[in-house]
Amino acid sequence: MTILRKKRAWLTLALALLLLAAAAFWLSGVFERYQAFRTPEQQKEYMLEQIESAQGEDRFERIFRSAIESYVYEPYTFDVHAGPNSSVRGSGEDEFGMLTPQERLPLLEQYVRGAAPGPELIRAAGQLAYEYDALGRPADADRMLAAAEPRLGEQSAERQDLLLLRAERELDRGRAESAGPLLEQQRSLAGLKAEMSNRQSGWLASRLAFAEQQPEQAVRAASRTLDLDAKLQGQPASEDPAYAAYPTLEPYRALLEAAIRRGDYAPASFAGTLLRSDGRPVSRAGVFLRSPANTDSGSVPTPYRAVTDPNGRFEIPYLVPGFYRLELGLDYDQLNGWGVPESEDDWIEIRGGASVEHELMLQPLIKREAPAGGQELTGDTVEFRWSPVEGAAYYELIGLVPNSEHNGYTGTTIRTHIPGNKLTLPISDLQATPGALSWGEDGKWEQTDPTSRLAYLNPDEPFSWDVRAYDKAGRMLTQAYGYRGEAEEAGDSFDFYLRQRKLTPADRLLLDGKLPQALDAYRGSVQANSSDTDSLRMLTRLLDAKLQIEGDEAARAELIPLLERLIEADAGASPQEVKQLSDLLYAEGDWERYDRYDALYGKLNGGTDAQNHSRQAASLLYRGHTDQAITAFEATMRSDSSHTFVGLYLAAQLMTQKPWADVLELAQRYPDLDQGEEAYRWEKLLNDMDAERSGRAEAFDQQLRSSLSALMDSRAAGLNSATSAAPAASGFASIDAYIETVSNAE
Repeated sequence: MTILRKKRAWLTLALALLLLAAAAFWLSGVFERYQAFRTPEQQKEYMLEQIESAQGEDRFERIFRSAIESYVYEPYTFDVHAGPNSSVRGSGEDEFGMLTPQERLPLLEQYVRGAAPGPELIRAAGQLAYEYDALGRPADADRMLAAAEPRLGEQSAERQDLLLLRAERELDRGRAESAGPLLEQQRSLAGLKAEMSNRQSGWLASRLAFAEQQPEQAVRAASRTLDLDAKLQGQPASEDPAYAAYPTLEPYRALLEAAIRRGDYAPASFAGTLLRSDGRPVSRAGVFLRSPANTDSGSVPTPYRAVTDPNGRFEIPYLVPGFYRLELGLDYDQLNGWGVPESEDDWIEIRGGASVEHELMLQPLIKREAPAGGQELTGDTVEFRWSPVEGAAYYELIGLVPNSEHNGYTGTTIRTHIPGNKLTLPISDLQATPGALSWGEDGKWEQTDPTSRLAYLNPDEPFSWDVRAYDKAGRMLTQAYGYRGEAEEAGDSFDFYLRQRKLTPADRLLLDGKLPQALDAYRGSVQANSSDTDSLRMLTRLLDAKLQIEGDEAARAELIPLLERLIEADAGASPQEVKQLSDLLYAEGDWERYDRYDALYGKLNGGTDAQNHSRQAASLLYRGHTDQAITAFEATMRSDSSHTFVGLYLAAQLMTQKPWADVLELAQRYPDLDQGEEAYRWEKLLNDMDAERSGRAEAFDQQLRSSLSALMDSRAAGLNSATSAAPAASGFASIDAYIETVSNAE
């Protein structure tokens, strides 16, 4: 018994020692892997060592996993898409220790030369061609792709994919004569994935037809592809969920059809250089052109794109004539300390046959100087200071108010058209500036964000600020807010506090989320003390929330006289409050008071924008001053690149019996670009009316003028008037459709 116990003890001890040794070995490996992955550079070194030590298929598998597989390596993938609808790419776990283009290039070359044929090879070939193009070596990409083709099966899906890749590159470089035979060869193959390639091959066939100046054939090719997609999905094309992932064909076809209607469909080109203001080129950046129907950034593909070469040069050939917004794709290392010029209203018009040259310039981010560092302001004024920008005609100061969750800011303009690089404001003017209006998903005014409503009247919240620089034409040059990385200002805080007042009981109710009780408390304070400007201001802000969120007409009726009282008070009002009142009076049709406060807004703001000028033109039209309205609209069509009020401009022209062809030409010249796919809706409506008036033009024109006059007479009483709806049916379907669209244009 004793011997058996000793044997068991020795066996247990041996097993324990074995387990300890295994654990030590395992922990050693874990520690080594932890050490290898501790930093991005260490992880990259580890990955490259693993690739270097591998042989054969194992080596290619490691290259694919490390240098090809991640979506981050796909062409035209950038950290930031900067444009009218800027987007930032979120990072994932697989992005830790990503390889640079320089580190990937030899690995891609190895893979394309030696890996087994398959979809992975085509993916790698596409990435390698893109990297060669970014290096200004497109000929190397051509040779690489041509050398890879014989390795692929004669009837294989991979050969089809490679032919499509080559054809797309030829079209992207303006060589339609070389793209045609490649597409023909692809179509002749009975590939294993013919159905799956129809979208891409159909899209390229449409582009080729347009490049060869066959626009009707280009439309047919795009339509066939859309119809085939719908059949494969088993749904009508307009409801096909696949378009959420590949939505370029619909906007492209809309562009083609609009160009054909205008008779302006000769292929155009857009080229230029992307530079920093110190003259250094920005290479390997993406340049995108987005049509009115395809303005979503980043995740939504656009057919018109290019990557800049080492000299910052780019070219996009075979453009369908029309209007486009510019978007840049940049990585953080390219953006570090630099601002991207971007504006929602910047549209580039490209006419048929034109070769447009456009130099793009990155300016250094503006350096903010004061206030900063959590400064507590207790005096009567605040001075904002920043570094000057070369070429700036004026600046815009943006205030940043934290939200109630303290996880973000909302920005509102404090002042614009500032001539120099500093602005001194009375604290009362800053406190008069409202924050942005935001609320919950349930659409109830009680869910209004209280911190943004109280805004600069809150002594306990830290505020921040941004400043933007504009040139004489109103184009933004750069701004203070942006990515700075390790730049000098990266760790600085530009927060400040306004300590001039203390929270009132009504303020505390508001911040506690008890908005109805706060509204009553502010109302009571105003009734008890007519000089309590802060409570009066907060009362107008909560009434505005009720009106904007729920359309509360009682709130509107109470709000207008309170705003007027606030503006006329000794403490004064902000430009934003004056504009709010002028907009309300515009909707009421109170034209005399509207004119007064619209002029006051321009004076306080240092000028007005195209939207305000367009509103003034519309008010003249509603009041029966048609000729004056036309003159005003003509000016706004030039200053408002989106042409938001073009429908009313065309209506004014029709009311003065301008020749039909001239009005149609104006509709083609000034598409309503904010309407997306409906940008050319006015042109279509006029064409429909022109078709219906054929053979009875006199009766048609008389009825059209009568219907337009009735609509404008009803608008004279204001947009909120019960009489401002569209007139009764005219007896002409196209007139009724046109009048209904005009009546909904605001």
